[in-house]
Amino acid sequence: MLLLRGENFARAPYSVRVQAGEGAAGVGSRRVRFATLLATLVFVLLLTGFTSREYMGLPSLQLLFSAVFVAGVYAISGQRHVLIVGTAIALVALVTTWWRQVPTHAGALIAIADYATDVAFFGFVAFVVARAVLAETRVTGDTIYGGISVYLLIGLIWVVFYSAIESFAPGSFVLGDVPVAQLAGGTRVTPWFREFIYFSFVTLTTLGYGDIRPTTDVARVVSTAEAVVGVMFVAVFIARLVALQLVQAQSGDD
Repeated sequence: MLLLRGENFARAPYSVRVQAGEGAAGVGSRRVRFATLLATLVFVLLLTGFTSREYMGLPSLQLLFSAVFVAGVYAISGQRHVLIVGTAIALVALVTTWWRQVPTHAGALIAIADYATDVAFFGFVAFVVARAVLAETRVTGDTIYGGISVYLLIGLIWVVFYSAIESFAPGSFVLGDVPVAQLAGGTRVTPWFREFIYFSFVTLTTLGYGDIRPTTDVARVVSTAEAVVGVMFVAVFIARLVALQLVQAQSGDD
């Protein structure tokens, strides 16, 4: 294995530096970590969508998304300083998420902290994984698993955005003619999370079925932004894969 030290390490390409430093903090290869994150995201999203409210209450949803936090920390554990930052954000996010379940601690400030730390964590993990994917010099399992994971994390970031908007401005989203906040009694802990998972990924993929729709200016702007980001990410990711494949073909690496 090539050892990089001092100036040689600093001057090396990002992908080489990451691979050289993975043994210091990470457990398992980057492919395993990215695959674990992807599998967790897919499992949570599918289970949330196919399980009825009768069997999947809010505590169960919180447990599932706690698993996403654990998988996210594992995915970025290749470098110690990144792991420390990611773990710190995840711990704060988990504490604020579960703290909101206590009736006496369900105020606006803790809700803002909860939403903000969720976005910060998902965004941080997406950034770290995307940077690693874009730094790859060939198409590998890391590239595929990481790219898809980033796409799903983008969808989750907007789930949090939508939940926050509906929480502070009920009626910003409606299902038919019924405000989403009323679908489960409009309680303090946004039990309509599953509706926004559906709406977010329908918007991200630009399907636009129209059953759930934004009704306020803020909700419309945020929804439009997600559609734009979704299209741009797919275009950039596919372009990157094609470019890497062409380079591999030209260098005889097929």
